[in-house]
Amino acid sequence: MLVYWYNKLVVTLAGKQATKFLRQIDGLDGAEAQLVMARFTGNFKRGNERDGKQSRK
Repeated sequence: MLVYWYNKLVVTLAGKQATKFLRQIDGLDGAEAQLVMARFTGNFKRGNERDGKQSRK
């Protein structure tokens, strides 16, 4: 299974990993599926994620 993001190949999943990925994203909306995809591609929790809230000082 090939996973693309904006027409660029991000990762190739095969065997048990591909099956697990498909099972986890089944029925999820776009945002939730994107989080699962981030975990599988290794682009998850690098420290620069934002929660959508502006911090006030």
